[in-house]
Order: sequence, then structure tokens, then C-alpha cells
Amino acid sequence: MSKKHYENAADAKLSDIFSAEDFRLVPAEFKKAPCGYSEIFAEVDIKQDFAQKLSFDVPWDGELYGYLRNKSKLYSKLGKDTAVKVTLSDWDDKFAVIFEDKNGKEDPVFYVAPNEVKELLEKCMKPEN
Repeated sequence: MSKKHYENAADAKLSDIFSAEDFRLVPAEFKKAPCGYSEIFAEVDIKQDFAQKLSFDVPWDGELYGYLRNKSKLYSKLGKDTAVKVTLSDWDDKFAVIFEDKNGKEDPVFYVAPNEVKELLEKCMKPEN
């Protein structure tokens, strides 16, 4: 997606949307596993420069997978209950946080600071190596 596609996206504080306590990473081989009833699928696309700032290993392609828990709390914050996937996408100077519904419609979209995504990834639940 081009940056122009998201020109109306709002700047936000990631912790106002969801926290590390509500986020968990899973190994790539589990990305197709069904999520829990109170979860939505999460994908994190990061570039090599950002990956090097993290304290854990990131796959060569920069793709991390996980689940965002407590979807009822998320739905309350978003004011809608249609999100089935969230993507955090590295755009160098910011991350786009993109919520998708079951039809692939992207809404809402926010921009957050890279340091907030770093904090999320460092503090969230991660699989053991």
C-alpha cells in the first residue's frame, strides 16, 4: 500500500490502543493456528535497521506473528467491533497500525512512534527459543 493511501491516518500513542500485556508473539510456524476467542491475529513487518535495535532475534524477512488479546477492550477503544487482524508496518520514521476486518477492509489506521513499537515488542510475551 502506498503512503498516500493512508494520508488521513491519525497519529496516536500505541499504548492508547493496546499494550504489551495484551500482545503475544508466536513462532512463524504457528501463524495459521486459530487464535483464541478473545484474540485477533497480529503481523509485524519490520525493516533490518529496526530489527537490530531489538534484544531478540528477528527472522531474516522481518516478519513477526502474534495475537492481540482482550479484543473486547480493543473494540471498545476503537469504537467498532469488526477487526480480525492488526498489522504494524515499519515506515522508517513511524509505524502504521492497520486494523482489517474479515473482508480485508482497512479501518482504522494509525501512525505510532517506532520507540513505542520497540517497547511493545520488548515487553510482550514471546515464545521461548
